[in-house]
Amino acid sequence: MAGEDDDLEDLTKDVYQTFVGDKWQEWGEEAWMSPWKEAYRRPDDIEHDVLAELRAIEDFQTQLQVEQILDNIEDSQKAQQAVAAAYDPLEVVDLRAFNIGDGDVMSGLIIAGQRVNGEATFLVFLLD
Repeated sequence: MAGEDDDLEDLTKDVYQTFVGDKWQEWGEEAWMSPWKEAYRRPDDIEHDVLAELRAIEDFQTQLQVEQILDNIEDSQKAQQAVAAAYDPLEVVDLRAFNIGDGDVMSGLIIAGQRVNGEATFLVFLLD
């Protein structure tokens, strides 16, 4: 999906805007970007364990989203396995999580991972 020179944050913003669709224009970029922040970035020198990494994020709002994605769903074990399979391989050289929402009732998280070959995987979670 992405070239090696593409910035993962810019790619993630593009995915976010596409995910939101027509509501992006309807409600305005300012609304959708007001809660945007990088909640996590994997350090270069740690073992890849996305589940532990996400659960260790101290920000309260981010913790709520992580729990929704990993634990508060049907068949959470399969979901956790899928997240680990997507983001734990050594080929994933950049992993980040971003808070998203509309600045009002919707909140969520995007987990973005980019591989050494430039390909990227995005998990978008948005809840109202």
